[in-house]
Amino acid sequence: MSENPNYPAQPGQPNYGAPQGGYQPAPTQEDPGQTLGILALVFAFLAAPVGIILGFLSRKKSREAGLADNQLGKWGFILGIIFTIIGVLFWIAYIVFIVIAVNAAGTAGY
Repeated sequence: MSENPNYPAQPGQPNYGAPQGGYQPAPTQEDPGQTLGILALVFAFLAAPVGIILGFLSRKKSREAGLADNQLGKWGFILGIIFTIIGVLFWIAYIVFIVIAVNAAGTAGY
């Protein structure tokens, strides 16, 4: 009857279901930059420069903890750079378009 872990062992009988010697499995180390990595990935799409900063910080925290590179932070960093470049090119094209439109309206004789 003491072989079932649902029932406590009777005095003098071994309890086969209980861990011996206070053994507990080693806790896994959680990445301290994981939350920042998730935020970096989200902000890479919403506000790219913020994604770059958060991605950098998440990767730095992971390395300081002695863990492998934070993949979410890495992608947040990379996508933040890409979307920042796209945003800058968009605004340059927008300004050029406005300047051309204003000059064309000025020379049309209105």
